[in-house]
Amino acid sequence: MKRRRFLKLCGAAAAASMFAPGCSFMSVEGDAPPVRHLADALVAEGADAAAKAQTVTLGALTMPAVRTELGRVWGMDDVRIAPTTRFEVHFGLGKDAQDRDVRVTLNGPGGSVTRTVRLAPGTFSPVTMDVGGAGRGGRFTLAVEGLGGGDVFIGNPVFVTPGRRRGAPCVFLITVDTLRADHLSAYGYHRQTSPVFDAHAREGVLFERAYSAAPWTRPSYASLFTGLPPSVHRTVPRKPGVPGLVSGEEALGAQFVSLAERFRAAGYMTVGIHSVGNLAPAFGFAAGFDRYEYVAEMETRAEGGRVHRVGLAGESAEALIRAVRAYRDVPLFVFVNILDPHTPYNPPASVRKAFLDPTDPAYDTLEGFSIGAGCYECTFDMRPENIVALYDAEIAFTDWQLGRIIGELRRAGLYDDSLVVVTSDHGEELGDHGGWGHGFKLYDEHVRVPLWMRMPGRLPDARVVPDAVGQMALAPTILELAGIPHRPEFFWEPGLVPLIRGEAEAAPVYVEEINHGKAIEPLDAIIHGGRKLVRGWGSGRVECYDLQGDPRERHDIAASSGEAGRTLFAGLSGARGRIEAFRERFASAATATPAMERDPALLQRLKDLGYL
Repeated sequence: MKRRRFLKLCGAAAAASMFAPGCSFMSVEGDAPPVRHLADALVAEGADAAAKAQTVTLGALTMPAVRTELGRVWGMDDVRIAPTTRFEVHFGLGKDAQDRDVRVTLNGPGGSVTRTVRLAPGTFSPVTMDVGGAGRGGRFTLAVEGLGGGDVFIGNPVFVTPGRRRGAPCVFLITVDTLRADHLSAYGYHRQTSPVFDAHAREGVLFERAYSAAPWTRPSYASLFTGLPPSVHRTVPRKPGVPGLVSGEEALGAQFVSLAERFRAAGYMTVGIHSVGNLAPAFGFAAGFDRYEYVAEMETRAEGGRVHRVGLAGESAEALIRAVRAYRDVPLFVFVNILDPHTPYNPPASVRKAFLDPTDPAYDTLEGFSIGAGCYECTFDMRPENIVALYDAEIAFTDWQLGRIIGELRRAGLYDDSLVVVTSDHGEELGDHGGWGHGFKLYDEHVRVPLWMRMPGRLPDARVVPDAVGQMALAPTILELAGIPHRPEFFWEPGLVPLIRGEAEAAPVYVEEINHGKAIEPLDAIIHGGRKLVRGWGSGRVECYDLQGDPRERHDIAASSGEAGRTLFAGLSGARGRIEAFRERFASAATATPAMERDPALLQRLKDLGYL
């Protein structure tokens, strides 16, 4: 008979409702924080410092976790709790482990209790308990005994004390993938694609001309999270030997502090929800999140080789709603990426019929739809108007899901007590300049995105900002509105609050396309004063457009732009100098390693979406 080994932990939890009647855990005198993170505070017996948590992905969940063997003892002293405090933790087994039952014993100043928990390989198993009590006290230990050895992960142990937000607003950063602004009715589109967005946009601040930092997902989100341009964080593919393209670093480096990391350090519970391979943990986007959840992108069913969505926008909305219901009473930062309306355009039939004639062959599912090297194949008549109609129907479906999310925030009493931001990572070309898709140009259909934010008491209602603004300004804006200290010199653009209040002028907007598989050459652009100047790094070609008189960018006025054009070009040259200064500032940290080569499943997901 095998000898059972023990794992003793301080700061981990047992199964739900573990406490026996009359068992209570005492709190340290003083105020318990709303959220107390412990992943980086577990100290192994005999060690001088806490173990360093690593980012661990098991199944659909990624979180900070400590790897340990059964039998190692950990401790956490002087824990402050309150009568309402609960303890949460996830236990995980490596994918090559075997199912096992473990007996969990939680010890504290007020007693102990034991329960049995079933763990499955390759997954995290959540465990929650109430630990509230009155009095002094402070040390918690946890013993887990079971047969066999192997790795065990202690995932994101945390004390949560509801009802102690202390004036800290909840923050909801809602992003819709591939959503160009001019296809929303709030921005003047002729179809009613976005009634929910339109109605709520009138309540807060709507930005008429907002621009993403890049025309595709990975560098755009890295810029959104850090407030830095792609040439600085370089979260783009490594492509050695490809002339003219910048060699990237694949993953967001540890030297760049993300929004989630800043909120977690400020005592927030942080939840991330994503549904696209370019936001995979392998690329560094899980940093700072207590829980980073992957919502499946798509599946290919056997019948007819059809590509089907698995209720993607709805699943993303459901994941956000679950987070709201679990953490509505503590400071909460939630980021959600909703993949729709990214290709393949396959909206539900209930929405599709409002945009397409049901008798038209294009009304049916995109049978045989595939993407690769910029090629699109369908079995039906690919008239441009049919594809645009399907794209618009995807927007309408996503807009309905936005209504579900806002409805849940209202029911939870958070809508009028939170910062809500809705935007996109980039747009989508629909034949505007002879192409389809995104990621290789800097015309407005690629980089102009919707942007709306609402925060009663801090932001005005029914305010429309006509100036061009950049998404790199969102990080300092969100931090300022949440009351989280930050240093403006570590962000590319100033925050937007003074502009919203009419106390400052708009800063020039800088946009880049430095490394995408479909890019002919690296491009950058500057947008200011109603004009856009685009420059090719290799050819030196310059294009200039009057966005007010020529919003579809049909007429290049570079040759006649005069002083205005020279001013914009000087701005581009100045941006390159600033980029070098920012690079030097962040140069001390180690280079991130490419991740795709080590993860065939991730590589396939990116191929399915047309990125490779």
